[in-house]
Amino acid sequence: MAREQAPEYALNRWFATGFQLILLRSAPQELPGARSWTLIALGIYLLVGLFLLELRGEGEALFYILALDLAIVVGFVALLLGVNGYWARIPQTLQALWLSGAILGLVALPFAPVAAGAGEEPETIEALAIIAGLVVMFWSVPVMAHILRHALEWPFHRAMALAIIYFLLNVIIHIQVFAGD
Repeated sequence: MAREQAPEYALNRWFATGFQLILLRSAPQELPGARSWTLIALGIYLLVGLFLLELRGEGEALFYILALDLAIVVGFVALLLGVNGYWARIPQTLQALWLSGAILGLVALPFAPVAAGAGEEPETIEALAIIAGLVVMFWSVPVMAHILRHALEWPFHRAMALAIIYFLLNVIIHIQVFAGD
């Protein structure tokens, strides 16, 4: 009779798969298919997002920013996968995007307060923090492309074009909605 794995082992393996995902070494289909894992990924993604936005000084608008972000990603993924007939892949794709987004957010976390406090730190430290934050932000595009490539069974270059379109739409929508803030 096989022993059941301890929950912390499953969680460690899940995070390890997520870390490999942001390095483009694992695929979203290697994550568990259970919807509970998708909800866990969503919860962690939201927590990391709350911390990042709070550190950046987005206090009043942070819930609106997160809600808009979730609406955009869920709508984009549902539309893409639904049009291509991959409805069943939506939860696992969202899990991969939220888990990788949370991990990338954790990587960016140390840089957020320095980048947000422009002028308070020496210029070199501030510039390095901003550059590090931009590297993490732009790395999310090939990570998303990698996830979409597997979810849609498309070549990487097509998935990269979609990820770039998503990134640009996301930025434009956020600017338009929060332009007055």
